Amino acid sequence: MSSPSLDHLVPDVRHHDNARILCKSCNAIKQDALPWMIHKVADWMTLTPAAMIERAMALPEMPLRMTRAGDRRKEMLRGKRANNAEAYDVEFTLTLEDVVWSASCPVFGVPFLLPGSEDRRTRYGTKRGPTWDSPSFDRIDPRRGYVPGNVVLVCTLANRIMQDATSPDRVRMVAEWFDRELAAAPELAALIKDDTTRAHWAMAAE
Repeated sequence: MSSPSLDHLVPDVRHHDNARILCKSCNAIKQDALPWMIHKVADWMTLTPAAMIERAMALPEMPLRMTRAGDRRKEMLRGKRANNAEAYDVEFTLTLEDVVWSASCPVFGVPFLLPGSEDRRTRYGTKRGPTWDSPSFDRIDPRRGYVPGNVVLVCTLANRIMQDATSPDRVRMVAEWFDRELAAAPELAALIKDDTTRAHWAMAAE
């Protein structure tokens, strides 16, 4: 059984009723997501691999270039091979043609923010590293490597939720718990700006 952990129901908000105790594995699934996002991940996990790829293919295509010179797609493939596949001895045979390069997350529907883009600078300034809405490679079947037919681009937050999930039912259970807790604490629920951009959680608590 997973050990207990302390969670802030609404991240980064100081409020006398904001602390919750839940197991570490459920806390890892919850991440800093909004409830609707966790439900979306549960829905996504019930799709077949073919349906996941089909949904990604229906989205607009990622632009070839960033604001600085260079092909973002090639950079992403090189980085994934070097930083993850080779470091952890995971099979990697992907080429540019093997990935559906969508411009937005097929799980949440939000546009990916690419390094070097004006939108990223406006939203996050000089912050380094991936943000919640950065594109990331998700292995549909984690038992297989980064191989054709087993990879789809999703946003970093969706990927992190799935990394700690054993099943869509487990993800749904966390989402429903989150819904119940917010329903019982309307002051906390009022602090959340539940929109598709999710620039930040509302942090207006005194």
